[in-house]
Amino acid sequence: EHAEHHAVAFLDLDRFKAVNDRFGHSVGDRLLREIGQVMGRVVRGGDVLARIGGDEFALLLTNCRLDDARGVAEKVCAAVDAYRIEHNGAVLDVGVSVGIAPIEADTPGAAQAIAEADGACYEAKVTGRIAIAG
Repeated sequence: EHAEHHAVAFLDLDRFKAVNDRFGHSVGDRLLREIGQVMGRVVRGGDVLARIGGDEFALLLTNCRLDDARGVAEKVCAAVDAYRIEHNGAVLDVGVSVGIAPIEADTPGAAQAIAEADGACYEAKVTGRIAIAG
């Protein structure tokens, strides 16, 4: 509407199911809380990060071109990669795959943008850490 550029990212943790299966849901819940904090520290000040279910998060990137959104996603991936949690002598680590979709003036709605980012996230799980829709 105002020629602004926005994006949404869909983030899915890698290897999270193994943590839950091996160490239980209480450890998985702790990991989710801490990973949310880790990611929250590296996103831009006006961005909105939310857990949307299970081990999936969404990130709304306002006033952000796709190249800049990729840069934010790279910071998130690096922060998650560096994160470690210890439980009973075992060091647990997870990764994150990120799909990014633009939010344009003609984007039909939030559900469509998130669905496109989710599809890109699926592609990222197959081809690499970050994928952009389209």
